[in-house]
Amino acid sequence: MNYTYKQIWLINFPVMMSILMEQLINITDAVFLGHVGEIELGASAIAGIYYLAIYMLGFGFSIGLQVMVARRNGEQDYKETGKTFFQGLFFLLGLAIFLYLLIHTVSPFILKKLIVSSDIYRAVILYLDWRSFGLLFSFPFLAIRSFLVGITHTKALSWAAAIAVLINIPLNFYLIFTRELGISGAAIASSLAEMGSFMMLSFYMWIRLDKEKYGLRPVYNGNLLIKVLKLSIWSMLHAFISVAPCIVKKYFQNERDTEGLFKKQSYVLFRKQYSGID
Repeated sequence: MNYTYKQIWLINFPVMMSILMEQLINITDAVFLGHVGEIELGASAIAGIYYLAIYMLGFGFSIGLQVMVARRNGEQDYKETGKTFFQGLFFLLGLAIFLYLLIHTVSPFILKKLIVSSDIYRAVILYLDWRSFGLLFSFPFLAIRSFLVGITHTKALSWAAAIAVLINIPLNFYLIFTRELGISGAAIASSLAEMGSFMMLSFYMWIRLDKEKYGLRPVYNGNLLIKVLKLSIWSMLHAFISVAPCIVKKYFQNERDTEGLFKKQSYVLFRKQYSGID
């Protein structure tokens, strides 16, 4: 099949918007928290890049999942696309739960060693306590995004991105200023925004896609999961390693430079998420 430039643009624009979504959520948090205080702004930037490094593990896996789904779709083996999707979904759900628990149990000890200011440390932990909840929605979202991109049904991704931003902005204002939850309110708003975009994509898949054609039945296949994991493991590691050193080298050495943190966070969010694995 020959694609025109217009068709390629129509397929890729929603993908670009869905990748930009995570950046917009973090930037929105920073904009609102900048009106709360310098400590909250700096803490949100540090916690945001820490969360990004963890998020990149799921993002890296989703790249391999997307490749395998697209291959099956190109072979017109449509039922295998659904089977492949569910293996990726199962893995990302398990990984999200594991990382969520890891953030709550291990991260306080790691961050305590890296952050000098006790005020910023407490604010970072407050943010991550609620922000980590978003992993339970953002990782399954990545699985659905990989499936939709693989079968070239990408229109819904721009809707999901719009919903996330529309949820995040008013909730940030309400929770931070009206409810006076401060940095915790920003984290709650971001997690709820990710939940909203995930629910929207799930609803789209359930209503609009041909479940019989694509084999959308939740069946576990260990051998297929291993194949997906073998393909994805290197993109996972590369995506994580490309972000993780920035945390230690740049961010925690300059934790009071909130303006610099914000600029660096925005740059890393866009470069890593848009390029995927460079």
